[in-house]
Amino acid sequence: MPIENESFVIFEGGWTVRVQPALSNPPTSVITFLHGWTGNENSMGIFSRGLESAWKFYPRGPIRLGNGFAWIDDQSVTSVRLSSFEPVSQTLFDGITNWIDTHKLNGLPVYLVGFSQGAAMALSLTLRYPLFQRTAILSGFLPDGGESFLLGKSLSGKVFLIAHGRLDELVPVDLARKTFQILENAGASVDYCEEDVGHKLSKSCFDRLKVFLSC
Repeated sequence: MPIENESFVIFEGGWTVRVQPALSNPPTSVITFLHGWTGNENSMGIFSRGLESAWKFYPRGPIRLGNGFAWIDDQSVTSVRLSSFEPVSQTLFDGITNWIDTHKLNGLPVYLVGFSQGAAMALSLTLRYPLFQRTAILSGFLPDGGESFLLGKSLSGKVFLIAHGRLDELVPVDLARKTFQILENAGASVDYCEEDVGHKLSKSCFDRLKVFLSC
């Protein structure tokens, strides 16, 4: 039986991944946490507190940036295209399904949580693959071309949480509002939390994230 905060790192299929087993048996869900620009496999732990019944995976982005990592080599939030995330989305999806198989977690609900560029990465995965049922978009954005990608497609059954700061200077809040509208128009169920903070989560949005991931 795992003890609280016990985790281990695996190196598999080209990925470096921190794994945190559920504290309860049987577990209730699988959650993959995707860090932002210059983050790593240890950056997203703050968002997983209180989720003892979930198996949690924290992959490291494949692009090295000094002491950190990224998902693609483009920091732009206004001009980067959804198609830029396609190659890494395919390999990361293969990785996630392999980790689920390895740890015998098949049949559990599978969720994503992404922060900043990691949120764009999470959206790229969710829009392409039916596996992901709930996706939390934290201080993030839908890359350019996302609306066109969704034309003729339905996100019915997909559930999203968008959490954003009105004072965010890195990812303007208008991008979160636009993402909310696009996802709703495509038939998704979207919870939206917006507060007077910068490029981070407010306490009220953090509380809503915990509820969102506990379903």
